[in-house]
Amino acid sequence: AAIVAGIVGAGAVAPGRAVTLFGTSANSTVVTEEPVFAPWAVGIMAAAPLGRYARTMVNTSGSATIDWAARLLTGGDVARLAELAAAAPAGCDGALLVPYLSP
Repeated sequence: AAIVAGIVGAGAVAPGRAVTLFGTSANSTVVTEEPVFAPWAVGIMAAAPLGRYARTMVNTSGSATIDWAARLLTGGDVARLAELAAAAPAGCDGALLVPYLSP
């Protein structure tokens, strides 16, 4: 219920919308029109408002991932990392962070 409440609060209610909520863990969720169970036995599937579904992958090192990226890119300044992310163009020339995702 907390994951669904978080995506609704972030405004991700239309199919195809996605949101990542960071805390001790990070939950990356995409809203779908139908339940999605692939890959099987990985992630969380939940019913969401308006007849939608929420497919969530959980990263058990959410805030630790942000701290690591901040140390790597800004000497540990998380606020500066957020500024850089906000100023980056969509797709960021292919830059990609793939944190550990636990099933």
